Amino acid sequence: MRQAETYEHNPTRKTHGSSGIIKASFGENANMMEMAKQFLEISLKFKRIDRNLRRETTLALNQSMYSSECQNISSAGSRSDTAHHYLHNSESKNLSMFDGTRVKNVIFEGTRAVGVEYVFDKQAYPDVEQTVLAVRASCIVVVSAGATGSSLILEQSGIGAASILGKFGIKQVVDLPGVGKEYYDHPFLITPYTVDANTVTTEALSGKDPELWDKFKYLMLGHR
Repeated sequence: MRQAETYEHNPTRKTHGSSGIIKASFGENANMMEMAKQFLEISLKFKRIDRNLRRETTLALNQSMYSSECQNISSAGSRSDTAHHYLHNSESKNLSMFDGTRVKNVIFEGTRAVGVEYVFDKQAYPDVEQTVLAVRASCIVVVSAGATGSSLILEQSGIGAASILGKFGIKQVVDLPGVGKEYYDHPFLITPYTVDANTVTTEALSGKDPELWDKFKYLMLGHR
């Protein structure tokens, strides 16, 4: 990740990258930051209450802190993410995308990952035969299918606990009992709040007014 990232907020931070194509910052644009600033300023006026949620696993979540976080936005205020720099980049000549497909498992030669097997998704392509296809890796195989999806692919590939793999007749390649364990719900809550009447927001864009869109692009991105 560090090779792909430029952490513009603090380029010298060792846990982040400093020369990658994807930029991370607070978006040094006054209009983009004003809403967050107002929220943080108001939060300081409320009494701090420490509330800890504890579970039997000694997991503690502190819910008494407010802070802003760096996003995939350059310091110039432009979106900076995988889609913009890789998927929609006409210069990415060595990138191939396979839409509507599902990975079945990683292909191993011994304990070395050398490719993946996949099939076309029935919902996306109901008339396509469910023939198992394969692609070979020239260097490495990266499994990036989210917390639950990655674990499923690993177990289907023979990486996991023998007691689990054995139930489904999967030959174990690597004994890794922790795969798929210790998952917790990650609730997501959107809290609306009111900002100063003079603050620029994106609320008016819901009307899809071309003039408002042009103004928004100028204020947020610095160009028309």
